[in-house]
Amino acid sequence: MFVLAFTSQVFAEQNSIRNIYTPQNQMYFYNDVMSFSLVFDQDVVVSGQPTMTLNLDSGRVEAEYSSGSGTKTITLKYQIEAGDFDHDGINILSQVNTSWGDIKSLDGSSVDLNLTPALRNVNLKSILVRGY
Repeated sequence: MFVLAFTSQVFAEQNSIRNIYTPQNQMYFYNDVMSFSLVFDQDVVVSGQPTMTLNLDSGRVEAEYSSGSGTKTITLKYQIEAGDFDHDGINILSQVNTSWGDIKSLDGSSVDLNLTPALRNVNLKSILVRGY
């Protein structure tokens, strides 16, 4: 008599950024606020102040975490400052910055914070900045 035993392992995919919603295509002026929404596969918990780096013609700035902990969608915001400018469309760096905070799944597991897959179908060329 033969007895076969099978072991199966289920590997859960790491929670990651599924989509990114960017501000409207328009010119943003001094004191205007640009809002970005990051949509994850699963609910996330945010601690501290994670940021997302925006690359403007005038230099790099940080969109800061604003709201959404405990949900699948978090919002980051950046208020245009004097001297900010970008005349050919902003760029977003490929990774959420957790130097000042963290983003985890509800169970405490790490989250893939790579923005590149979510940015593939996003056109940033019409999001312009004139902070002067």
